[in-house]
Order: sequence, then C-alpha cells, then structure tokens
Amino acid sequence: MRRRLGERELLGSFWGDIMPKIMTRKLLQSIAVLVMAVLVGAANAAPVIVGEHYEDYKNILNSDCFNTTTCGIVMTRVPEGKNLLVTDISCLVYYIGTPAVGPFHLGRVAHKPVEIDEGKPPYTFLIPVALPPGAGGTTKLYVANAQTNQIFKAHELPYIFHFVSGATLANFSCTILGTLIPQVS
Repeated sequence: MRRRLGERELLGSFWGDIMPKIMTRKLLQSIAVLVMAVLVGAANAAPVIVGEHYEDYKNILNSDCFNTTTCGIVMTRVPEGKNLLVTDISCLVYYIGTPAVGPFHLGRVAHKPVEIDEGKPPYTFLIPVALPPGAGGTTKLYVANAQTNQIFKAHELPYIFHFVSGATLANFSCTILGTLIPQVS
C-alpha cells in the first residue's frame, strides 16, 4: 500500500532535494542584479506628491558625479503650474579617505549640468556633520540638514552641490521636503 506524503514531507523534499538543483549560481546572480536594478530605480523615482505635500529623493554614486571631489544632485523638475516651497533638506554622503568637507548648498539649474556647476542663487547652505566611523574606518559618513523657505518656480530644477578635498566621494544622497503652491501669474 502506498503511503501518502504529508505537506511537511513534500515541502522538505522540495526545498531539500529539488530547489538546490533549480537555483543555480547563474540564476541567483540574475535575481540579485534584478533586485538591485529595482532598488536603484525606486531610489531615484518620481517625487511623492500628496495634496500639496512634496518629497523628492535622489541618490548617486561617484560614477555619476563630475569627478571624485565635486558632485551635484539634480532633483526633479518643479511641475507645470506650481511653485515649490522647499522647507527641509537633508543630505548624506560617504567618503573614502580623510575629507576636508565644504558646505553643501541648495541652488537651482535650468537643465542638468554637463560640467561642474554650482547652480544659481539664492542658496541655502548646509553644514555637514561627521558621524562616527563605521567598521574598518576607511569610509567616513557625513550628514547635513537644514530648514529653509526657498522658492522654486515651475520648471526649475532644485540642485544640491557639494565639494570635498582629500577624499573621494563614494555615495551622495539628498531629500527635499516642501509644499507645492499655485503659480501666480
């Protein structure tokens, strides 16, 4: 008489015997690449707009900077028919080496710069603060936060610029929070 296998036995057999044969190294690598692509895409997705509330986040790696010591993050263009009142800005940057860190500043650009550009004034300056070093001590982490009331008109691009010497930028990310207000003609 044949014995009917229970659910645990079937699952145990599947995960113990069958799954290792299916999940080859190549498949695992493909899954990892797909997950990273989704995460990077989500990290630089369109801003979150709920009613008048506005949040925009961008993250870039050193390879996306102009060079290893200057970097600018171009945020999302302000929507048609609206102005953006930026109320808060927060940035996080990782360096490799011992940085001499300059201030960050929030300005504006009309289009994505093709060379080093500090953006146009008026500026909101952010003073970076060092956090304790992580394991190994080769990566230095700085944060910069500021509250502001800086207006960006429809179609302008908020732009965060940063300069460092004595170290290499490894990762640079910023968030701006604000309120969308009707454009006055």
